[in-house]
Amino acid sequence: MKIAIIGGGASGLMVAHFLRDEHDLHIFEKADYLGGNIRTLNRNIKGFDLPEGVHIENGVTGFNATSYPHFCRFLKDLGMETHGQYLPGSLFFQDGRYFQAPSLDMLRDSGLVGSLRESLKLTEMAADCGRFLLKSWNISAHKAKGKGLLEFLGGPSDFATWMRCVCMLSYSMPFEATADYPAEIAVRLLKTWLLRFYWVFVKGGVFAYADRILEDFQGQITLQARIKGVERHESGVTLKFAEGREQNFDLVIFATTPDAVLPLLSDATPSERRRFATWKPNIAPTIAHTDVSMYTRYGVEPYSACDQFERDPGKRYGYNTYLNHCYQLPKATPYSFAYDLEDLVDPSKILDRYDHITPLYTVAALQSRDEIIETNGERHTFHVGAYLGDGLHEGALVSALRVSRLISMGLRTTAKQAEEEMKFKMTA
Repeated sequence: MKIAIIGGGASGLMVAHFLRDEHDLHIFEKADYLGGNIRTLNRNIKGFDLPEGVHIENGVTGFNATSYPHFCRFLKDLGMETHGQYLPGSLFFQDGRYFQAPSLDMLRDSGLVGSLRESLKLTEMAADCGRFLLKSWNISAHKAKGKGLLEFLGGPSDFATWMRCVCMLSYSMPFEATADYPAEIAVRLLKTWLLRFYWVFVKGGVFAYADRILEDFQGQITLQARIKGVERHESGVTLKFAEGREQNFDLVIFATTPDAVLPLLSDATPSERRRFATWKPNIAPTIAHTDVSMYTRYGVEPYSACDQFERDPGKRYGYNTYLNHCYQLPKATPYSFAYDLEDLVDPSKILDRYDHITPLYTVAALQSRDEIIETNGERHTFHVGAYLGDGLHEGALVSALRVSRLISMGLRTTAKQAEEEMKFKMTA
């Protein structure tokens, strides 16, 4: 079959990979590069003066070994070289307090006494962690459905702030929006963060795995594609472009954020409008930089890898990811990836700025997710994306597997039956 894939981000590239041997594939990407929120400097994003072999991220960085089981296996299937690292996180308050999880680096650089001192600060936080784990251990995603994260955590506290910051870091969304973050997704994510800080990183940067996918891809790729509309008819799908041309396909796969679907569908049904109308975009401005002066007032060194900073007490936080830990780089030049901290960074030390577009996850928006999955294939139309799973690369992979399986089965079964046959579930 001749298939149009709209979107060249993670889910679009992965579904193309799974379908590559059986179909005539055409990827349409509106940007001038592939990767979406994968932004690896000097790989898919060119033109940076970095030492040879150094690839810095200004987007997706690494993958928690527990949260991303299918994706980590996918990296192995691709033959990617990876390394693992235990990465602690810290939470810095404007009043000078901070919580820093103990790490091997801290023990080596701060000594046993310094490490114990920081560990004692975590006593109350550790008790809250224990209570959360006891509460959430047997809670399924279904039981958490309909609850926002702050409600699920029992209201404001230092622990709730930390957990909300974890979601802010994972999804690059404003701290204030995390109050309504769907608990049914958050429970599983937060449990794995608390139980295991072990992360997997791809040698050569995250886009290295996409490069491996592209090595085997034999279809067509159109960058800076300007799709004006998508029309479905009895025999297939027609894509109409801003320059006036049209192109016909048997199927279309939307590998976009959910808020981008309705503007592209020229003939959206009332049901499709209902499913996608509640999804809104989230604009996440991030920077890659080499400034660690934000740590100076706290006297903290070494830096942990996932650090949240309070900007407006109780209302606004930003985060800094110290990349030297992640990619085992020498400390001579400190590389970081940050969200909502640009005013704390020396402008001369900023390597790259970018506004990522991700779904804005809310309890209301998530109510349509199951229906989008179950109606895949209607009117020759399919949907893939992280929002149809856990909101991260794991969800992107699961949705790509689900759709590729449906198409390969010739639509002889329902989406639910196909997912059961694949024998995995995205539950908390």
